[in-house]
Amino acid sequence: MSKKILVLIFVIIFSNSLLANENQKKQIEARLISTTLYQLFNHKLKIYTDTKHIREVVKMSEGKLELAINCQKSDLVIADKIPKSCEKKICLFFTYDYQFLKNNKNVLGGLFWAKNRVKLIFVRERLEEYGISVPRELEKYLEYMEYL
Repeated sequence: MSKKILVLIFVIIFSNSLLANENQKKQIEARLISTTLYQLFNHKLKIYTDTKHIREVVKMSEGKLELAINCQKSDLVIADKIPKSCEKKICLFFTYDYQFLKNNKNVLGGLFWAKNRVKLIFVRERLEEYGISVPRELEKYLEYMEYL
């Protein structure tokens, strides 16, 4: 009986630590994305996404981002592929998928986790094409297409 209780306590503690880590990761993502995109566009952005995880991240953005109900009412789409509802509209994208960033000319940048570290990338040519100027503090995150 006492072994079962110990195992149960261990499972509860382990589960709580995993949930805490996931929540902390979302908070970091929310701060990074909201601050970076707010600096880049100089206004509160309407974000469309079709993934639950990104909706949660946007809700944690401290008022710098808000959810749009569809692509047509959004300033930016955060996705790993083009959502079906966005196929007929030219949208600007931000992504978590490196291949989507590399292969789609409407993807301005991305946020990637590698070995528990965050990597933020913006494609210089794409930002210039859309007339988006980059604040000095974000210049270190710019990449040329040829290096992707």
